[in-house]
Amino acid sequence: MIKDLGFIVTKDLNFDQHCEQIAMKATGVMVKLFKVLTTRDSQVLLTAHKTYVRPLLEYGTVIFSPYKRKVVEELERVQNSFTRKLFIRTVGFMYDNIPPAEERNMNLGLKPLAWRRRKFDLLMF
Repeated sequence: MIKDLGFIVTKDLNFDQHCEQIAMKATGVMVKLFKVLTTRDSQVLLTAHKTYVRPLLEYGTVIFSPYKRKVVEELERVQNSFTRKLFIRTVGFMYDNIPPAEERNMNLGLKPLAWRRRKFDLLMF
């Protein structure tokens, strides 16, 4: 395993461990944001997510662009977890009646991370 410029790469050029690490780090930052920001204003929380969490999930994706379903879902889970917590705090939903992740993301104007990665890949190459 090699770590260079923030990327964790195995000997067989596999980035799965790197994706796992960034998902854990982004989740930790997201949890800290919800602890520090006690506001119920969804725009403040959404801006904080776009500023502090999403860059962690998107840094260098043109280099390793995950394609395995497990890894893609692991990264998407961070954003979906954020929107779930956001809806609970700002709208007052309970865990049992929260809309699906796709609907939450659409209501907040968030594109799936996989869509954003494809866009970055097309812009880069």
